[in-house]
Amino acid sequence: MARQFADLNPQEVLALAVNVEKRNAERMTTFAQMFMQYDPRVGEVFEELAAEEVQHQRLLEARYRERYGDQMLPVAEEDVLEVVEAIDLEHGETYVFDDHTVRAALEVCLRAEQNAQLFYQEMIPRAPDEALRAVYVELANFEDDHIAALNTRLQALGKGTGRGPERS
Repeated sequence: MARQFADLNPQEVLALAVNVEKRNAERMTTFAQMFMQYDPRVGEVFEELAAEEVQHQRLLEARYRERYGDQMLPVAEEDVLEVVEAIDLEHGETYVFDDHTVRAALEVCLRAEQNAQLFYQEMIPRAPDEALRAVYVELANFEDDHIAALNTRLQALGKGTGRGPERS
């Protein structure tokens, strides 16, 4: 039976965060494979983002091992009622037919990271103890780093569509 996120202890929260990053890497890999045949640039962006999610997963796994040892608790997204960080293409077929761009791919991921950061920030004042509050602060800061990296990539694209130079 699914539980409220607020009912998880610090170890369970960190285990869930690891699993969210793992699941998002899997989603990004799937998106990369989906888009590679339609627009290799978009597929490559999703491949790069999948690699970043794996990197994030490994960082969180290291933090988990430092605190709780090698035995990871099996806490998955399905085990909590709230959505922590959902990467959703909404209507995937429209992205293919409407020329999904590199910018749009990055924006999908940015929205997911922003929602996760907001979620963790909202949990901070609700934490019943300092240990759990510290985990929420750490995870919110972790998402800040993700958001900054995605914003940097979006800024590098400029004001265009992400498809290359704009034509007048």
